[in-house]
Amino acid sequence: MPDVTAPPVFCPWLPELALGYLRRFEKVKPLRQRGLWGYTLESRGARNRYGFFVGFILAAGRKPGAPHPAELPECAAFTYARPPLHRKLVRDAGSPIRRAYELLTKYTNRRPRFEFHERDWRALVRHVPLAAFPAGEEEKFARNFFMETLALFVRSGLTEKLASLSAGKEKQLPRPAPCE
Repeated sequence: MPDVTAPPVFCPWLPELALGYLRRFEKVKPLRQRGLWGYTLESRGARNRYGFFVGFILAAGRKPGAPHPAELPECAAFTYARPPLHRKLVRDAGSPIRRAYELLTKYTNRRPRFEFHERDWRALVRHVPLAAFPAGEEEKFARNFFMETLALFVRSGLTEKLASLSAGKEKQLPRPAPCE
């Protein structure tokens, strides 16, 4: 397993950059395990945990579709949801993360594309190998990748929807007027 104590590119700006886009998710924690190096920005309730990860994939996962070792390390940003809210936030029709995926894939053709994994805790994922960036400019292109991905999370409305859940202020849809 690769060293998860150091990122593949110099990025002391990463947590501050993420907070700039995900202001409502104030709980920033370093994550250095399971082949990931980065930061989680999350909301915790008594029984739930969901939020965002920004950082790097350093080791291939065991699930189908995991990056091939030749493509590692990768820049990655994803939303995650753990039980018991996973079904409400990811799997149900019209769930916030599923809806964000539909919007992002419908209106964003720029590569790399978002991936939706309805049965995994990493639900909405965008990643790109560092090898895809010009040699010597990995830090600059990694920063651009993170800025663009975080901006897309915000523009899709997902950050606001998840933040409203954490604040207990989920907006209810107005009831239709009765038929006459």
